[in-house]
Amino acid sequence: MTKQLTLLVVDDEERTRRIMELNLKDSYNLHLAENGMDALRVLRDHHVDIVLTDLRMPDVDGTRILKEVRSGEHPVPVIIMTAFGTIENAVGLMKDGAFDYIVKPVNLDQLDVALRRAEQHVRLLRENEELRSQLRSMEGFSAIVTASTPMQKVLEIVRQVAPTNFTVLIEGETGTGKELVAHALHDMSGRATKAFVAVNCGAIPRELLESELFGSERGAFTGAVARRIGKFELADGGSLFLDEIAELPLELQVKLLRALEEQAVTRVGGVNGFSWISASSPRRIGFSAPKWMLDGSGKTCSTDSTSSICPSLLCGSVRETSRCLRSTFCSSTGMVWESG
Repeated sequence: MTKQLTLLVVDDEERTRRIMELNLKDSYNLHLAENGMDALRVLRDHHVDIVLTDLRMPDVDGTRILKEVRSGEHPVPVIIMTAFGTIENAVGLMKDGAFDYIVKPVNLDQLDVALRRAEQHVRLLRENEELRSQLRSMEGFSAIVTASTPMQKVLEIVRQVAPTNFTVLIEGETGTGKELVAHALHDMSGRATKAFVAVNCGAIPRELLESELFGSERGAFTGAVARRIGKFELADGGSLFLDEIAELPLELQVKLLRALEEQAVTRVGGVNGFSWISASSPRRIGFSAPKWMLDGSGKTCSTDSTSSICPSLLCGSVRETSRCLRSTFCSSTGMVWESG
């Protein structure tokens, strides 16, 4: 059975609201708002799939509601009811992003047609998003060639963690594919269309690491002739991967932990900190470290928001790649691989 969609009806006329309630309550999860301010509260506090609103209302009118809906993270179809059904008004409303418009007094048959079109639009968007999610799920592991049971368990953890905004620690020996796992986490997340910024902490001179990560203000040190944007800012809305964090000096690990806990950083030479993460602009921080790091200076991952992904010894290594190449060769040629 198809799940009912949620419809918000906005009209300052009580008679119109009653008519809508009588005719639509069996087909939708219905919210009724008697003015624009009430409608904005419903939109803020509840999930709404379709909005049906009057155009002319005191204080907050239908045009304002349309703009608020269109500026949201997930815009929904807005059908405008208006007693001023001129071609100019219709063209203006459609340019502003209205899904459809209906002339008052409302013809219920016309309303039914408009709502059914809006329903189809909403369900089509949902299906597209589900397909994109499935596609990301398949593409996320395209660079990881493995059939081993331990590595399959790692990939299952990746599937579970990817949709979240948790900070992630990826442990494993050299060559086990830690950066491939980081890429998979990014590609399967809602941040896939944003930047993936990788930083090799062992390849940057110690004296430049802080400005590389957090940025710097003009004049902060000799040679700082202009403001420098750090990796945290460059990864805005996306994912930041810090490779080999065991190479970070202890004092910088403390600053990194503080940034994770407070979700804010201060550029080198700066006075005021700035927020580097928000609900509308999430960002994942991923770390890679040798397997032994937690036995040493692993303070960076002491926060409760950190998920740990630990590839097992040799999973995804040359041995695993060799086995998969042999399997591919045999299946494509029909020949038997004889080891020398």
